[in-house]
Amino acid sequence: VDDNETIKVYRSGGADPDGNQPGDLYVTIKVREDPVFRREKADIHVDAVLSITQVRPGTQPAQKVVLRGKGKHG
Repeated sequence: VDDNETIKVYRSGGADPDGNQPGDLYVTIKVREDPVFRREKADIHVDAVLSITQVRPGTQPAQKVVLRGKGKHG
């Protein structure tokens, strides 16, 4: 979901004055920045400082590591 994206929720709004079926509900999303994670398109990034015992063997300094299947599903 992107910032300022509007989602339509079918028949989840209020009923009209005659008591007919409820209307649709429109929800506009406001994405707030996170102090730890940042978003780049559909990817979520974090900069982490790890000790030598926490790093996967073979990882190089400043290397980016992708954790496939560990993010949001969409």
